Amino acid sequence: MPAQKSHKARAEKDVYSSFEEALRLLHDGKYEKAKTLLQKLVASASDHLELLARINALLKVCQKRLADQEVTNLKPDLMIDRGVMLHNTGQYEEALRHFEQAAKAGKSGGVQDYAHYAMAATEAVRGNTDKAIQHLKKAIELKNELRFMARYDPDFSGLAEHSEFRELVRSQDK
Repeated sequence: MPAQKSHKARAEKDVYSSFEEALRLLHDGKYEKAKTLLQKLVASASDHLELLARINALLKVCQKRLADQEVTNLKPDLMIDRGVMLHNTGQYEEALRHFEQAAKAGKSGGVQDYAHYAMAATEAVRGNTDKAIQHLKKAIELKNELRFMARYDPDFSGLAEHSEFRELVRSQDK
């Protein structure tokens, strides 16, 4: 019996040591390695509910960080393309992350106008009128032609009765 107890204690110590190693990897920015180790730990920690909850929480952190890295590694125009695809499939939060990254990364690449336009369209679809107007103003400020696009874009149909939107998209011809 003592050998069985000793084996169980050693296994438990290994689980906690592996968990600490996963934490170190996570803090060092080695998200893929941390994720792999945490996934292996899930089966080993099934008897430890509190530890299992922490493992699952850290797995979510790893997945988010890996997704952030994936977005950041794209060129700004590709970030926008991917964001549009996500927008069109109703994955608005993820789409916004791509558009925001494109706006940050695209300062010199000339994609900020489209990034703001896309954020405006996504916020409009989500019903966030103030944010939609704010981004649309910025987009039009950067590229006046987007005024015409927004006027006929179905993503902005929910803003059609909003006076500030109508003023923004109104023709500037005199």
